[in-house]
Amino acid sequence: METHCIYCQHKFVYILKNGHIKCAKCKKKYSLERLARRIKIINGFCEGLNAYVLADKLSLNYITVTNEYKIIRILISNFLQNEFEKHESYISEYDEYLYIPQNKKASVEAIFEAKNFLIFDYGKIYTTMLPFVSKYKTINLEPKELKKFLSQNKIAKLTQQENTINKFCNFFEKEIKKYKGIKEENFSFYLKEIEFRFNYSIKQRYDIAIKLMYDSIAI
Repeated sequence: METHCIYCQHKFVYILKNGHIKCAKCKKKYSLERLARRIKIINGFCEGLNAYVLADKLSLNYITVTNEYKIIRILISNFLQNEFEKHESYISEYDEYLYIPQNKKASVEAIFEAKNFLIFDYGKIYTTMLPFVSKYKTINLEPKELKKFLSQNKIAKLTQQENTINKFCNFFEKEIKKYKGIKEENFSFYLKEIEFRFNYSIKQRYDIAIKLMYDSIAI
């Protein structure tokens, strides 16, 4: 049983008729059942389970888990942005990365569907999307020529061949295969999820995600 408020940590809470908890101090209400469910979902997310697998494991509705995952991805994206801004002066290396799904790499035309992002090493890894289409839409080149042009004109500062950025790229290519049918507008959130997993251990991810949940919207 909850013995303190999850919002303000006040020691006195009431159990309402509907089973919800109400804080005697801040007056906020929340459901212990929903709280327990969200904690389980956060744990699954931090362990790297996709929404389908976790929904089956917890006997939850797939849409419920998917919606919770969307919230978690938004929270960690904001967290990663804030962490980078606090340590931006520690950037040691950076590189531009062009991602083409494995099943499309054989097609030269796939270059026009590529995802383009920058990777920074500031002690941890930080990624940010680049507007690929708008950046190159005025360049009148064939796919092969464009690919060559991109490799010769990318943004990069790498001091050694074996580096954290290359390790992240290998990690990213492996992890992104776990997701199927990522919509264009959601790609950056999956990229941030992979960044989050690369930067932090499972326990660290869990501690961060739980705190972000408590600090965010009402439960």
